[in-house]
Amino acid sequence: IQVFNRLIEDFPGSVDILLMLGRAHAWNENFSLAQGDLKTVLERNPEYPDAWQMLGNVYRWSYQADSAAYAYTNWIKLQPDRSEPYLHRGRLYRNQGQYQLAKKDFRAAREMGAKPEDIPVIGAYYTSRVNADSSWISRLGYRRTLLSEWANWTRYNASIEKTMESASLTLEAFRTKHFNTWNTGLVLDTHLDLDYRRYLNLRYQVSPEHDFLPRHDMLIEGYQPFGSGWEGSLGFRRMNFDNNDVDIVKLGLDRYWGDWYGRYVIRDITNNTSNGLFNSLSLRRYLNGSENFVELRGGLGEEVVEVSRSNPAGTIDTKSFGVRFQFYLDETNGFDLSVNYVGPDGQAIRRSATIQ
Repeated sequence: IQVFNRLIEDFPGSVDILLMLGRAHAWNENFSLAQGDLKTVLERNPEYPDAWQMLGNVYRWSYQADSAAYAYTNWIKLQPDRSEPYLHRGRLYRNQGQYQLAKKDFRAAREMGAKPEDIPVIGAYYTSRVNADSSWISRLGYRRTLLSEWANWTRYNASIEKTMESASLTLEAFRTKHFNTWNTGLVLDTHLDLDYRRYLNLRYQVSPEHDFLPRHDMLIEGYQPFGSGWEGSLGFRRMNFDNNDVDIVKLGLDRYWGDWYGRYVIRDITNNTSNGLFNSLSLRRYLNGSENFVELRGGLGEEVVEVSRSNPAGTIDTKSFGVRFQFYLDETNGFDLSVNYVGPDGQAIRRSATIQ
């Protein structure tokens, strides 16, 4: 800092030296002095992109988010064809829970040449929508659950997803075998952005053949970010079986930090004869970009399980754990593999593997 001050005395009109002095003050956490230096630079040369970048960083480091966004926006105006300013402003928006704005900046950065591994993680829902090169995503899936030769589960599914600016819409068809009987169903799933922070998930499943599946399965869940990297959710799900309706109220708490994502959910489960609580916890680590990850999850409490063919919906004390791994081979093709263990008290242990 002393060296820069002497240089300024020798070259009082140099904005480059004053910029370096501002950086030195910022790195020493003298943010007020850094802001003064950088503002002086910009008064002398308002079209200096490095100064707007550094001023945005200083505001971000000193928790002045609105001022940081303003500085990064001016940087973007000066260099709209570079990915770096969009990434900086997108990271700021992500840390503030402004996921829709972050999504737009990360998409712009992608268009300006940013690599997929440079796009930060902004949450479980927005991840695939940010990095998708196409507005259409298709999936094929297979699941096998081992109980006994008679009661094993087999499931095939195919889906197509349309992503839009403020929403996504997924249509899925599936066919599943259980108790030596085949059932089919259709699922319509949508995510809607309510504003720049909040979003809503709506899901409806109908099964014309419902020997062991619910005839109707409906879910509504809202998400509200708060603080820095926190997100709360509240949801309601109803499953209509022939002889038993099941209602589930969900309360969730999510946390995003760096390449990590954690989620805790408590479910209050009620059917015609009983009531219980089920707790679940998952921890996800993103690997080399926001689309590849490994996830560990576990749960404990009372859960809706398939008791028998004549009584397909009941609540039983249950413990579970699983591992999930998602990996993209290139920008358009990848796979999702999960292995799960569910141990209902007094019932057959379920071991399942799913790939899609």
